[in-house]
Amino acid sequence: MRKLILFIALISCGLAVGCSKDGEVKTFLTKFESVTKEMTKKIESGDIDGAKKHFEENKVDLKTGFDSFKNAREIQVSAETKKELESSVMSNMKALSAAASKAAIGAAGDKAKVETLQALLKDYANLFKM
Repeated sequence: MRKLILFIALISCGLAVGCSKDGEVKTFLTKFESVTKEMTKKIESGDIDGAKKHFEENKVDLKTGFDSFKNAREIQVSAETKKELESSVMSNMKALSAAASKAAIGAAGDKAKVETLQALLKDYANLFKM
């Protein structure tokens, strides 16, 4: 009986480790941070269309990466990886929002530019809805 319990415990541990989504989260974070950083730089320089183009070029990869782990069970993503994900999302969104706010103020006279920026941010946020 002990051998059976040990065997079941080992199989359960193996399945839990084998089903880890940490790799998918980290791969996503690398892409997410890169795309967001480039978008932020372009927005800060006033190149809203360039930021939109960069986002559109990477949209499918971001969505695919996010979808690979968004429904992961609690045990499939380690606490350390969850913390890293939360921290990255918060800091990147904060930087992007700050750049967008400055750009919107700077482009206040250009209604089309402001609307493009608002649409870009909405599209970006919608990509990561659960």
